[in-house]
Amino acid sequence: MRKTGPIAALMVALAPGLSPANHLYVSPTGAGGACSELKPCSLERAREKVRTLNATMSDDIVVFLRGGTYELETPFVLGPRDSGRAPYDVVYQAYPGETPVLSGGTVIRGTSLADPSKHIWKAKVDPSLDTRQLYVNGVRAVRARSVGGLAGAFRLPDGYSTTDQSIATWGNPGDIEFVFQAKWAEMRCGVAEVAGNRITMKQPCFRNSTVRPSLGVTADRPTYIENAYELLDEPGEWYLDRAKHTLYYIPRAGEDLTGATVVAPRLELLLGVVGTPTAPVRHIRFSDLTFAYATWLRPNGNDGFSETQANFTLTGTSRPSDGNWTKTPANVTVRYASHVAFTCNTFTHLGGAGLSLEHGSHDNLIARNVFTDISANGIQLGDVDQPFPAPDRSATDNEISNNLIHDLPKEYHGGVGIWIGYASRTLIAHNELFDLPYTAISNGWGWGVVSYAGHNRIVNNLVHDHVQLLTDGSGIYTNGVQGTSLSTGTRIEGNLVYNQPNPPGAIYLDDGSRFVTVINNLTYASPYAYTFLHTRNDPNIVTNNYRDPAGTPQWIRDSAGLEPVGRASRAGGCPQEESVR
Repeated sequence: MRKTGPIAALMVALAPGLSPANHLYVSPTGAGGACSELKPCSLERAREKVRTLNATMSDDIVVFLRGGTYELETPFVLGPRDSGRAPYDVVYQAYPGETPVLSGGTVIRGTSLADPSKHIWKAKVDPSLDTRQLYVNGVRAVRARSVGGLAGAFRLPDGYSTTDQSIATWGNPGDIEFVFQAKWAEMRCGVAEVAGNRITMKQPCFRNSTVRPSLGVTADRPTYIENAYELLDEPGEWYLDRAKHTLYYIPRAGEDLTGATVVAPRLELLLGVVGTPTAPVRHIRFSDLTFAYATWLRPNGNDGFSETQANFTLTGTSRPSDGNWTKTPANVTVRYASHVAFTCNTFTHLGGAGLSLEHGSHDNLIARNVFTDISANGIQLGDVDQPFPAPDRSATDNEISNNLIHDLPKEYHGGVGIWIGYASRTLIAHNELFDLPYTAISNGWGWGVVSYAGHNRIVNNLVHDHVQLLTDGSGIYTNGVQGTSLSTGTRIEGNLVYNQPNPPGAIYLDDGSRFVTVINNLTYASPYAYTFLHTRNDPNIVTNNYRDPAGTPQWIRDSAGLEPVGRASRAGGCPQEESVR
């Protein structure tokens, strides 16, 4: 990708008019093969036309998406045939002044009042619909849930006994889900069977969540119960009866379902940019697009969501000692790709992780995007299955900068804003992250494992109002060996971190962190500025950092010379969103 100026220069600014041969136009109702401004085509047809143009590129090929909702029937997938040719890119971007939305949702129609006494409404849905999320007028609804846990719960090897025998009368016991919050993790396991006061849980989720001696966190009694019609009792709650193909919802104050837009996410993948080790995808850009309304269904099954940390789970019969961690998939996924850029996009209303750069991702850019209302991690970079992968599988030389990441994860609360696994030469700079239930930025993996990771930089980020629900997290967290020496390790510099209500501290070098330099950072309103340096953590450098429990954010921000993202500093053409408050 050509980097000849600021990120704003990546945007293509063209006035409507004549359509050069390398400019294609699409719309949600596009048809035919012209792909012109007057006769736009479909997104899939434009992809086919790009494949006839990109072999002999002499300039960028630009696909302009007109405004509106693109209701995807299947994921939009780009492979090696869709690549640009250096130094030129294939660009998918919004038509000037318009907002295209790539949606994996289905609009629910035909609502009617089901239970006037409880104000429960219902709608018949397609028998194929399965989802874990629902949105009413763009606002995430809450799956029907209890206020507390299981009354009189006594844990057994395969489930519980309870003093609350009313659960035995609930319909669809296989839909019920128990949620366990334990320190830094949140586990979710489904119910297999209820008989009298005896509840049998789905396996292997329950076993993986309760028999894990080496992980330091274990599910015990449920924090709350979710996903039963009998739990519908609050405005904004919903339940999908998959057996009867019926959706139930209690409107919030002021909501009129007869005129509301109700969307149920259906697809698990919206956009895939997927190459292979021998044929990677190259030189594609996405700008000013909105990715919205996708789900993720694996937690519905027997594996459930047996979290270890940062939305990585145990699945099947794997054990922690095996190192078989399963990553939560993203609704936008990039794999075996280089010189791919996401600039000025919005990622929202998503049921998995937001954006993931996986095996073989290098020289990619994630800049000036908004990530919000996402069920799991916001951004994921790298993997954890191979500490020393082959060069074509490594994640190197990627940049994550000037993004606004907030109010996530909304469902799997042990997730983080930005997660980096085994990766090297990563730049994480000038991002603003806030309103997070757990850690904001997490870098590294392995608890002492040596890997190819190194030369990562976490600089001048603004992090606040994090670790609001769980504990043992931080604004900036490291894990594992970071390089081979202090000169090749991770550098954490010039960051402002504040307003962390739960321990341990603002910058946290967890067990096994080595070769980390923490310098010139500013923290306040946190339990500790930075916390334990375990025995195995040496050598690290922690110096010239400032902690002021009573400091003011403006004074600290001005002194640090930070450049927080937000409305004032977002580049022209980016989605506009109010900063912080």
